[in-house]
Amino acid sequence: MQTLTARVESSKRIHLVSAPLIAAALAALLTVAFWMMCHRSIVTNAPTWVDGPVLDILESFRSGRVYQPAGLRMTPYTVLTHTPLSYVVDYAFYKFWPGFAALRLVNILATLACAGLIFTWVKIRTGTVSAAIFAASAFVLLPPVFKWSQTTRSPDAFCCLFSLAALIALDCYCGRYRDLLVALFVTAAVLSKQTALFVLCPTLLAATYWKERSLRTALRWSSLAAILLAIFLAAMLGATHGGFWTNVVDGNKGCSFSWDQFILVTLRHLCFFWLVVLAAWRFSREARYTTAHFWAIFAIAFGLASCAKLGSDTMYFFDASAAVAMLAGLGLHNASPKRCAVLLCSLIPCLVVFDLRIAKTAGPRVTDGYHAMLTDLEPYPTVLSDEASIAIQMRRPWYWGDPLVLNALAKQGKWDSTGIEEGIAQQRYAAIVIWNPTVWPLRALDLVQQNYIQWRSYPAFKGKYVVYIPKRG
Repeated sequence: MQTLTARVESSKRIHLVSAPLIAAALAALLTVAFWMMCHRSIVTNAPTWVDGPVLDILESFRSGRVYQPAGLRMTPYTVLTHTPLSYVVDYAFYKFWPGFAALRLVNILATLACAGLIFTWVKIRTGTVSAAIFAASAFVLLPPVFKWSQTTRSPDAFCCLFSLAALIALDCYCGRYRDLLVALFVTAAVLSKQTALFVLCPTLLAATYWKERSLRTALRWSSLAAILLAIFLAAMLGATHGGFWTNVVDGNKGCSFSWDQFILVTLRHLCFFWLVVLAAWRFSREARYTTAHFWAIFAIAFGLASCAKLGSDTMYFFDASAAVAMLAGLGLHNASPKRCAVLLCSLIPCLVVFDLRIAKTAGPRVTDGYHAMLTDLEPYPTVLSDEASIAIQMRRPWYWGDPLVLNALAKQGKWDSTGIEEGIAQQRYAAIVIWNPTVWPLRALDLVQQNYIQWRSYPAFKGKYVVYIPKRG
């Protein structure tokens, strides 16, 4: 009887050990879709998102106009609504390899570095490789990461990377320089994307107080980070004559909020993401509350508060995806076969329904259509478009980088669209390309209809590019 009982107990232990291993192996296998998307995005020499603003910003680095007031007074009208660290790294590559591929590669590498830090944190917390592999795999498969890690835009990945480094330094490093490391990583995260002030900083403060019941430790690293950021802000305001504040603060606060946008992001684009959130939170609760729990709370709360802004999307849940992946790793540790199956199955709808749909944005049809349009526009010396990459790729003058943000600044009296509108009225542009009419000033759209006729249209990553040429006579 004792032998039979021992065999049953041994069988249970085997199942408990093998189930997380199987779940981790299957999750890693699912990441094949991510790797395929990485390759496709790099070889796609066409916009797979609104890449024009990014190329416009990097060209502004080249000309020294970034954050400068002149960027809002004369063409090309340029705005940069983020802090600059990720774009500085981008420019180091773009300077030698201009175009889409190098920028997407930088973003992908930053995302993979995030996955590596998630693996490290979970491995330290659980002591098991299977939980760490599952967490890293879940991270790259979650819709906000799968989509935004493939674009030319990289503030989200860099901010997440330095946030993870700060979390690991706080949780796992006990050396004398811990406070200095945390302060430096917090500063780097904020300089990559200013939203770290509202997500990472309260996360670290809450986690420190939860663990030590004292804010003395938090005051050490937070004071140092505050000093570093204050020095940076003062230097930037002086160097840009206030333009830094106009770009980073006014450029964001002027964007309108829409409940339609909120519903689109949270209920359509993220509908299956919430299944992973629920499963990861439920199965990780048995562990003592960790920094990842606090990070998930603050990141999700900020994402929900911000995703209704026009022009926003699931990128506001990039940090939340990292936190949820970490919780999923905790939940998989020593989980029963049933729990492992639930965690794994919660990822599959994200991949099948949403991630694979994203992959279509980098299809051959998009590339062929984009380059057919560039070929057809070759005889036209001046091209105005809401997708600035068209003129930049053709080595032609471009006139604005991000009309959506420029319109937000116009409402505050900090940008004037008269120059663009006069050019349309006088038919100074040999061709006009419209991808998203909602980002254009209404007066400019009316003038296009009055002075131009629709000529051709081409498939885009979403919707189509419509080309207009001047009316004659």
